[in-house]
Amino acid sequence: MIRKFIFPLLFILQLSVLGQSTFSFKLEYPNRKVSVMAIDDGAGGIITPIIDYTGTDYGPGDYIRGYLLRIDSNGDTTTHHYSFHDTTFRIQRIFRLHEGGYMIFGGSIPPGQQQEQLLIAKLDSNFILQWSKHYPNDTISYACNIREVFRIGDTLILAGARCEYPCNHPYPYLLKIDLSGNIIQEVLHLNNDLGGRMSAYMYCPQTGQIWLFFENFVTGIAGPARCVFVPNLDLLYCEGFPTNFRPGRIKNSWTPDSTILMAYIENRPGAEYQDDEIWLTKFDTSLNVLYNTSFGSVDTMDQITMSGAGAHCLHPDTIYFAGFKHATFFKPTPGHQNWIIVGQVDGQLEPRFLQYIGGDAYYETNYVIALSDGGFLVEAGVFNHSTNVYDLLFLKLNNKGLVNIANGEFIDIKKAYISPNPAKEFLKIECMLKDAKASLLTLSGSHIGEYNLEQGVTTIPITELSKGMYLLAISLPDSGVIETHKFIKK
Repeated sequence: MIRKFIFPLLFILQLSVLGQSTFSFKLEYPNRKVSVMAIDDGAGGIITPIIDYTGTDYGPGDYIRGYLLRIDSNGDTTTHHYSFHDTTFRIQRIFRLHEGGYMIFGGSIPPGQQQEQLLIAKLDSNFILQWSKHYPNDTISYACNIREVFRIGDTLILAGARCEYPCNHPYPYLLKIDLSGNIIQEVLHLNNDLGGRMSAYMYCPQTGQIWLFFENFVTGIAGPARCVFVPNLDLLYCEGFPTNFRPGRIKNSWTPDSTILMAYIENRPGAEYQDDEIWLTKFDTSLNVLYNTSFGSVDTMDQITMSGAGAHCLHPDTIYFAGFKHATFFKPTPGHQNWIIVGQVDGQLEPRFLQYIGGDAYYETNYVIALSDGGFLVEAGVFNHSTNVYDLLFLKLNNKGLVNIANGEFIDIKKAYISPNPAKEFLKIECMLKDAKASLLTLSGSHIGEYNLEQGVTTIPITELSKGMYLLAISLPDSGVIETHKFIKK
């Protein structure tokens, strides 16, 4: 059975943090920094590669160096810096070895050269560099991106892309290496039929195959496609798979019960224009749809994460996802404010909570990971108009989607959203709470009217109100008033 839901915007309510440790950490710097993934440190914190760039966002720039940032469960940070004989380099991925230590992967440019090389390095359990290796590319010299790392026994498979400037047409790039960083096999698929926008790699342990998902237009397939590479890294075939429209920015991962969890952007059903929503779909290994759902509201560009995982789980019945609302495709203006979206669904993609953080700046959510202590981490960029770069925001939330920041106050989580504001003829209230009521009040607290709220969108008329500012109080039967909103009647 396929389930489809369109969920409206929810906002902010002050609540207690339960359970797992939480933190909020912002990395501010005058030059551009990028984080595209993180791993669980096993103790409620994370380890993430950070890339330093010259220049600013929405402008030219080149990478300078990479380092590792560790944020523990209390939000305390440690950095690990490295040097490769004055080589300009970036660290894209970190991979934990079960026998101890880590492998890191990225790109490097030796002094006086323009060709990027593949960088592979080994760290011990204390993050001390053991060795590094740099492999020149004999074809396609501009960029080498390692997107995923899979382990099979004592072999690692690096799944990525290589391309020429300006990297509009990346080619699938697959390697097998041993644990000493030696390349066993390397295949660059210079195949113009693989000309679609590649989005996500997966490794299928049952077949030993590598799957690469494309958004569209691969080998003549009009819609989204999965291309299958056999264990010797050769292309076997490509096939289309069903979604409601044409997905964008596909993010895939396995669930513990061996289903495919896909997060992506797709148009709102029935929309005659682009009106993106966040979609989650579960497939079996034959790409049959098991469940799907969507989150977002009409006339807003609701987006999934930009660079890393859009949904992730360590338990099949507890799936976390993240994105952001009111996206722009250009440099945000000073007045452009939006929200980080965080949520949890069960194994059938039924929602447990949906919450929004922000409303005071422009945010772009980059990735989400479920952590072994039961909480989850969301990383987002916050655009800084004074530096023209995105500051990096790391939010460790508990399993209720709440975070306690350093000064003891709570990041607000609102459960209802009102629009438009200012309003003239009607007020739209978006709320998913059961049995909620809305009371219309003057600023002095005089009662004007009360309305039962639907789970979804409720519209109340305000034509008879005089011009001015009013209050709208949201209440629950057992809790009383849980939040109050101000709005202006034009």
